[in-house]
Amino acid sequence: MDIEVVQAVVLGISCLIAALGVYALATKRMPHLPFLRFGRRDPQYYGWAVLSIAAFGVTGTLGQDVMEPGSVLDVAMLVLAIAFLIAGLGLAVLSAKRAP
Repeated sequence: MDIEVVQAVVLGISCLIAALGVYALATKRMPHLPFLRFGRRDPQYYGWAVLSIAAFGVTGTLGQDVMEPGSVLDVAMLVLAIAFLIAGLGLAVLSAKRAP
């Protein structure tokens, strides 16, 4: 597969993930999905966690596409993407612990 196709798929999945986060934040309820049936989660933490994961996908993809490899901005986008990933995973753990 060509790299542009992979980037388009990653951006599309990131948009779907962001929509889940916006839904959780706007309605203050968890989305009714089959893979979210186990355990209770706080919708606010879950929404921010999912938005952080979506931002990881967007910054990781656009950092590779827009910047030239090895430049300072490319490394900055990579560090930002990793920070979004760590924040999203941390908020996901908090969402499970802070369930009402």
